[in-house]
Amino acid sequence: MRRNVPDDAGVALLTVLWFVAAMSALAITLVSISRDTAYVTRNAVRAVEARAALQGAVEIAGRLLAVDAFPVEGVLEWTNAGGGIRVTAAPEAGKIDLNAAGDELIEGLASALADDPNTARGLADALLDWRDTDNNRRLAGAEFDDYAQQGNSVRPRDGPLPFVAELRSVQGFDLELYARLADAVTVFSGNAEPGSVPLPPLVREALDYATGLAVEGVDNGELGESAFDPPPEPLEDALNDVPASAFAEDPQGLYTLDIELSYDDGPSFRQKTVIWVKPMLGDDPFLVLQSGAGLVPQAATGTGTSETIAGGDPWQSR
Repeated sequence: MRRNVPDDAGVALLTVLWFVAAMSALAITLVSISRDTAYVTRNAVRAVEARAALQGAVEIAGRLLAVDAFPVEGVLEWTNAGGGIRVTAAPEAGKIDLNAAGDELIEGLASALADDPNTARGLADALLDWRDTDNNRRLAGAEFDDYAQQGNSVRPRDGPLPFVAELRSVQGFDLELYARLADAVTVFSGNAEPGSVPLPPLVREALDYATGLAVEGVDNGELGESAFDPPPEPLEDALNDVPASAFAEDPQGLYTLDIELSYDDGPSFRQKTVIWVKPMLGDDPFLVLQSGAGLVPQAATGTGTSETIAGGDPWQSR
């Protein structure tokens, strides 16, 4: 004989099933939240550790430079808590000062960057208009009205650039162009021309153009045919296997420290810091003039370029 199941029993069964499904969904959500929280917490801790490690690297490198004990190879490396730190020191004297360089050198720099004379003229005039104090537009330059007509919220500074990254606001200097020249320019040396230290290839090429020695259509910097190339190293040197041009002291004590911090099981970090070694005022062995750090995207790790820094430019953080 078949027994009839009460309707209440069916409703109770559906309620139980719904409750079980809801609890399962809640458990999955809680597990996901817990996992995300753990991930965020780990990254936050790693970021704090990285900041401390980068600051420590600046301290070590700065003190070594102050006592003339920086490695002659120009690179300082050591392991650090599951990762490694690499510090490269470059003298500011070997770079083109964006504020102190004359018109000819700025034009030479633009020629070394551009593919054609018209583009070079536009870059040079825009930069010169940006830093001069008047509102008179150069032939291919840009002043207040030109930026406004393009709907650009930035305006020419009409004064010295406070940091190199401000170039990205100058008309014509996009991110790709800035990445090519960031390591070849400075705002700290105050020199009208680069000093007598090993020069980056782009600086040598800019000097060739500025002095009329460059050959049109030939990338002198890549070919190593600049008139400002360093003298060749001896073919054999039994007493010293390290190239003499690997590291050079800056006569003013100004250096850019390029610091790379990489972890075996996590992200990598990059920091650029400009320091003044043995400053004239005070008893400190060095002073930090400008600094900034960022997270290096996984795909960019090991590229060795200054533009692998994410989340803003390093030169604007201080």
